[in-house]
Amino acid sequence: MPMTRSLLPARCEMGDFIALQPANQDTEQLKLVCRQRRFITHELANAKRRLTGLIDLSFPELSRPFENLHSKASHAVLKAAPSAAAIARLSVRRLESLLIGVSRGRLGADKAKALRESAKRSLAGSRQDPALDLLIRTMIAQLEFFQKQLAELDTHLEKLFSRLEHPIKTIPGIGSITGPLSAAELGDLRRFAGRRPLQALLAYAGMDPRVRKSGQWSGKIKMSRRGSVALRTALYQTASMARLHEPHLAEIYNHHRQQMNKHHAVAISHVARKLLGIIYAVCARGQSYDPAKICPQPS
Repeated sequence: MPMTRSLLPARCEMGDFIALQPANQDTEQLKLVCRQRRFITHELANAKRRLTGLIDLSFPELSRPFENLHSKASHAVLKAAPSAAAIARLSVRRLESLLIGVSRGRLGADKAKALRESAKRSLAGSRQDPALDLLIRTMIAQLEFFQKQLAELDTHLEKLFSRLEHPIKTIPGIGSITGPLSAAELGDLRRFAGRRPLQALLAYAGMDPRVRKSGQWSGKIKMSRRGSVALRTALYQTASMARLHEPHLAEIYNHHRQQMNKHHAVAISHVARKLLGIIYAVCARGQSYDPAKICPQPS
């Protein structure tokens, strides 16, 4: 600690520091909403896994009539009859009415008959468990609550992001969710100013190379994954779309996939690194994306 204090004046005199920049109010709000959205998304995924486990106990064959256990149709049926025994007791007409109402006519009598037959033959067809029925209904209610919150957050994100004059909007592949998330996590790029700003930005995103060593053993070069998980996830999602719309990024992806025989995820990681360089160049200059002036591939 004393050594650190003695170094501070010298660093300040040499100018080897970056002044803290006050964040834009809209950007701070964007970050708060984006992080809340990430939290709700995580809770929603956990709730789906929990509900899947409960369905395996009450009606393990439900995945046959419903490929997606978390579709509106399957949830509507489970709210009315949360077990194989309860579904078997419902009439075909009642099941048909439920399915038609929630699917807008896409599902009907055939699906209702298949569902009822599957329930009658289920391994859990004779199981009577009121506690399990209650848990399934409460988990479905929780899922619907999270989905409603997610829709409200997405609407608010769109309004906030539309107010920002941000050049990141001009980059191909940037979507209505990945755009606000990337802008919020990056914040003011002046805080990455220095001798190697792009390397600092890559480290912040956890996309800088790192080699694990122990004694004489040395592992493979991999991304550090030590930075902002939210930013890294947004970059990966954007890279997957951007390579379909931007020839420069498609060339990078094809090079690693076809010529270097790399896995899809590895190729996407290289596209994401390139994309981060593009984002930095565009945002640092405050100019719209121009493919003719695309920034060099970061090393």
